[in-house]
Amino acid sequence: MQQSKSAPIQIQWRMQYPPIQPKTWHRWTMKELTSGIADLTKAKGSEVLEFFLSRAFHLNLDRHTGWDLTELGSYADSGALGATIFRRGVAYRVGGSQDSLLKSGNYWIEFCQNVSLEKRDECFYVIDSGIPAELLPAWTREADAGVRFTPFESVKNMETVRKFTAEWLRLGRKKHWIIVGGGICSDTAAFAADLAGCSFELYPSTLLAMVDACVGGKTGVNFPPYGKNQLGTFAFPTEVTVCLQFLDTLADEEFRCGVAEAIKHAILARDAAKLSKLAKSSASANRAAISEMLVELISVKSTVVEIDPDERGQRATLNLGHTLAHALESLAANNGSGEADQIRHGYAVALGLAFVTKVSMSGFGLHKETGVQILSALKSSGCILSSVKLRKGLALKGDDDLIKAWPRISALTTQDKKSQGGLSEWVVLTRNGEILRGKLGSWTNQVSSELLADAWKWLITWIDGTDHQL
Repeated sequence: MQQSKSAPIQIQWRMQYPPIQPKTWHRWTMKELTSGIADLTKAKGSEVLEFFLSRAFHLNLDRHTGWDLTELGSYADSGALGATIFRRGVAYRVGGSQDSLLKSGNYWIEFCQNVSLEKRDECFYVIDSGIPAELLPAWTREADAGVRFTPFESVKNMETVRKFTAEWLRLGRKKHWIIVGGGICSDTAAFAADLAGCSFELYPSTLLAMVDACVGGKTGVNFPPYGKNQLGTFAFPTEVTVCLQFLDTLADEEFRCGVAEAIKHAILARDAAKLSKLAKSSASANRAAISEMLVELISVKSTVVEIDPDERGQRATLNLGHTLAHALESLAANNGSGEADQIRHGYAVALGLAFVTKVSMSGFGLHKETGVQILSALKSSGCILSSVKLRKGLALKGDDDLIKAWPRISALTTQDKKSQGGLSEWVVLTRNGEILRGKLGSWTNQVSSELLADAWKWLITWIDGTDHQL
């Protein structure tokens, strides 16, 4: 294998489970179960789990609310699994208090030029079907290797996790998974591996997966209609291998999806030069320039992950722009947007970054010069969708225009994992672009509904405009 000149990155992590100690408890009752499931005695385990999760979202339970399963008898096991994956894990108890576990480990992100996969009989493989066939050896297409997965948001769900698990069982419960693919593939398969009690390693095949999805140990799937990545775990790979050759195979649209996440990293690093270089490289689809920046871009996230691996504090900053982005993706899914038209994650993030920049300028003291710098980079990068493409991506119909869609988008922001007590929390910028700390030192802030609505109206005008209209 031809080696890249990039030095490997080591990520060390140490976290506790449950990630957050509860401020309050929800007491689950048999009455809830029997009223929610028609014939509880005949219900499959997956149906009971689905009930727990749907009910928890309906009640707007957050990460600070523990689950008391004491009264549920044999159904407490399904409740415990639900608590383990709900919003990537909340505390639960059955009788006494749940034991707190401390976990730690480390892994390396290695860089190489060319893709090279060797078949290991002791491993179960999940391969993204979007990868060009010429990059992968023929054995990856054999039935006994594992699963080939077509990565659409519509199949990033528990049903796919169950299918992966069924294939893993069929092929002999191999203890180590090798996952080759983009963000959807990595998130979903790593979640399945963790639930199966297996270790896993990652070969990210898209820029977005390289700079974001494969770095921080977040696994998970969507749970319609309640939103993006609402179910999952914190589980870290044994190794990540970044093969730069994958970048040469990406369509420009897919490439720019990754650039949007990279721009977020540059904003967090408050690095104006990197922000400008990313925008220019994106506009010209310059893969080589981005390759040279990969170590620095990944290091922005890996540094935060080491400090806060289970998102109890500072890691929330990595969700800059994502509160709106996830709401847009959820609305598109709920409206039945087709796979070809649905908003890609990176483009949703770019809109989210522009939106929160405007919110930060209007309500939180972000200096105009810094704000314009961010907005200029986003606009010139080619990552901002036109209003026509945005409306199509959201599957709005008839006279349902973008402005009228705001109440539904706003409602979906309250399902964000950072939310507390049914109120959305936002990562915002202040002064020269630093993150504004919130109440009691938190990394998020509540934003008035009026300011959010005004920022949405501004965004719809700005995306097709020629200046920043601030």
